[in-house]
Amino acid sequence: SIHIRLLLLLITSTLTFSTYASISITEPQQPSDLSFQTDAKSEYDTKLITRLKKSQVFERLRIFSEQDLILKQSIIYHFHQADQATTSQPLALDTASSNNKQTSQVDIKIDIPFSFLYQLDQGLIAKYPQQEGIQEAIYSAAVEKYLWFELGRALVSQFDLGVSGQEVFALDNFSTLMLINLNHHDSDFILEATEAFLLIRQSIPYGGEEDYEAEVSLDEQRYRKAVCLILGKDYLARVNRTEQAYHELLEELAWDQKKIEQCQKLYLEKLQTWLDALQPHLRQENRLTSWLAAH
Repeated sequence: SIHIRLLLLLITSTLTFSTYASISITEPQQPSDLSFQTDAKSEYDTKLITRLKKSQVFERLRIFSEQDLILKQSIIYHFHQADQATTSQPLALDTASSNNKQTSQVDIKIDIPFSFLYQLDQGLIAKYPQQEGIQEAIYSAAVEKYLWFELGRALVSQFDLGVSGQEVFALDNFSTLMLINLNHHDSDFILEATEAFLLIRQSIPYGGEEDYEAEVSLDEQRYRKAVCLILGKDYLARVNRTEQAYHELLEELAWDQKKIEQCQKLYLEKLQTWLDALQPHLRQENRLTSWLAAH
């Protein structure tokens, strides 16, 4: 199961490090309705943030905000220490946004705890000790999954979107659709990133307490939905390149060709659902429309 396979991600998640003066990573940027701030307190914090910048994680979210969305309220991501979610004065990761949008004027703030980055990075080091490239690919994809998930939540709130069923599944769909359609990660890395995201988010207090068995069952459902969306978009193209594409995963899940065809329909259905929900708030030339038209 997801929890057995990824238990190692939590084994070495306790960290100790020296405290440094707060460091900001700045580059000239155009003013944006979506921006990023950090309370980095150590060289390790800065390293983790810099890795995301080098992977263009922040840039992909900025571009989507600027080129695809018409936001009513500005949104800021705040990478914070556990005791600083509401009391700190964060430093901007992009200078133009900090010069043009004061923190007090930001309408929606998304708090991202450094504890998530710590557990993720240390778990991947333990799992892939000699494979730095794989560590970094899964790390970037898992954090980006988290950021898209929270952006989806912010959009539901800002635009008062109607979400049928459990909101968590709708946000999972949105984050997975964004990852697989931006086509910057191998699908295998996105699957591992999804596992890591689910496991680590469960270990960080979030909302009310829930029954552990119910939480495990929910995570299994969420993982299978993500797998289905990925396979629905990617399976045929990969099979054309190799007959062994996803062979082990499909055997483990006991999914046959009929299930894959259902996943293809699910992918198109969820993409259409998000396109319909966001349509009044999308620019005329937007990528969700082009993604759907491609099929």
